Amino acid sequence: MLKSSIIQFDVEEPTEWTLVSDGVMGGVSSGQIDCQDSFMTFCGHLSLKNQGGFVIARRDISPLSFAGWEGFWLKVRGDGRVYHFSCETFRSVGRFSWQCAFPTKARTWLDIFIGFSEFLPIRRGFSLENVEDFSPSEIKSLGVQISDRQDGPFRLDIQELGIFRS
Repeated sequence: MLKSSIIQFDVEEPTEWTLVSDGVMGGVSSGQIDCQDSFMTFCGHLSLKNQGGFVIARRDISPLSFAGWEGFWLKVRGDGRVYHFSCETFRSVGRFSWQCAFPTKARTWLDIFIGFSEFLPIRRGFSLENVEDFSPSEIKSLGVQISDRQDGPFRLDIQELGIFRS
């Protein structure tokens, strides 16, 4: 398997990332991002109060050529919760995001491989139908999200984010 890094967190600045939480709609979930020791930590507290329950860490990227690549690869250490990897394209921004869930194992580094064909169009937690096909060449931003409907603390460390092909 061939892998190529897009983002290496030993040189990444946390200011490159934006946090969005359910506070935009009255929820009280919180999150933060920190980059140190060659990985990024996305952590906080997920709250289901006031019909909330999500926190997203997102980062804009420059247009990339994904020709010949099969999908995204992440090296993560989690807390046993389920996260989503998400992409926004120039056509989907503000309407929905392309997402794929991935499980984590507490305190264990895992390689996560997400094929481009695995992404689903999601808006406010619900799958959409009759939308344009996912086009990796149109990706505007990448992100990770916690929205697993479990109240409590969360922590996801990301060491590397890249693309892969067999």
